[in-house]
Amino acid sequence: MLEMREIETFVAVAEELHFGRAADRLRLSTSRVSNLLRTVERRAGARLFERGNRVVRLTPQGAQLHAGPRAAYIQIERTLEDVRRTGSLGGGVRRAGFSTTLPEKLRAELIDAFERRYPHCRVVASGTATTDPAQLLRPLRQG
Repeated sequence: MLEMREIETFVAVAEELHFGRAADRLRLSTSRVSNLLRTVERRAGARLFERGNRVVRLTPQGAQLHAGPRAAYIQIERTLEDVRRTGSLGGGVRRAGFSTTLPEKLRAELIDAFERRYPHCRVVASGTATTDPAQLLRPLRQG
């Protein structure tokens, strides 16, 4: 099993094809990048890079490995960024369902109060003024 730092290092070197640029990108020393890659290669059981004088290339095994983790790594980074951005009620969209018996004016006041307290959030209210179960469930069925 590869650790996140190993995946991150492998992806950076595979994209940069240069240990120094990958080290700068990751804010690591070049020797740390080399050590992490040796660990990845040991775990993979294959050489993943051809290293020459001023030339770094992916081996066929390296290209094969790069195809999978890169997509997963990008998804993990995007998800982490979404979490950072929204934080604990610090941002994003919140969906709120309201009782159909709640007066419209009170519903609007509650939404305004919430958005004032959490200025980075936007509330999307859902509710309907019906007691017909088919109409109440329609928004759920539509996604």
